[in-house]
Amino acid sequence: MDTGTTGIVLSASGLPNYSREEAAKYPKGWEFLSSSKILWVGHWIPQEVTFTGAHGVPVTAKVVGRRR
Repeated sequence: MDTGTTGIVLSASGLPNYSREEAAKYPKGWEFLSSSKILWVGHWIPQEVTFTGAHGVPVTAKVVGRRR
């Protein structure tokens, strides 16, 4: 996660049941991290992401891609 960015990028290896065929069903996308000069290229695949708070309380959000 890049703290200067308003989103998150998940690696394909971290996605359950990922396949190139499944990813191809979603729009292609990219994210440029200007502070570190890194360009991430892939697909905008909706996923649920769970964060655990300071008191152990989980919070889940559905992360969806955006079109540019």
